[in-house]
Amino acid sequence: MKKIIITLSLLIMIFASGALFLKWAEKGLATPDWEVISPNKKFKIVIYCVAEYKSFAKLYNNETGVFIGESPVVDSGAGTGIWWDPDGYLAFLDMSMLFDIGEFDTKHTTFTELRQYKINN
Repeated sequence: MKKIIITLSLLIMIFASGALFLKWAEKGLATPDWEVISPNKKFKIVIYCVAEYKSFAKLYNNETGVFIGESPVVDSGAGTGIWWDPDGYLAFLDMSMLFDIGEFDTKHTTFTELRQYKINN
């Protein structure tokens, strides 16, 4: 009975490890494909190719190189590039939204303008 419990425990750990590896591998094994600088030159977006027509991106502060955030895996379609919404708050890859600047703690409030949060002293 003890051998069965140990064997079952090992099998559960192996399957759980395999599932975690597969979840990590989707992004962890992706290769950087290309990068783009935001219109206000404050942010850099690096696009990673996960699979054919699947990508995700990492957002960096372009001035300091500090990592800010990571997008979910999205359909990259025809790969026409990054575009910014007219107000400058959102970044898209084709028709898939990558980043909403409001979700991140940065001193800049848009991708396109040089507006900053007002700091009250």
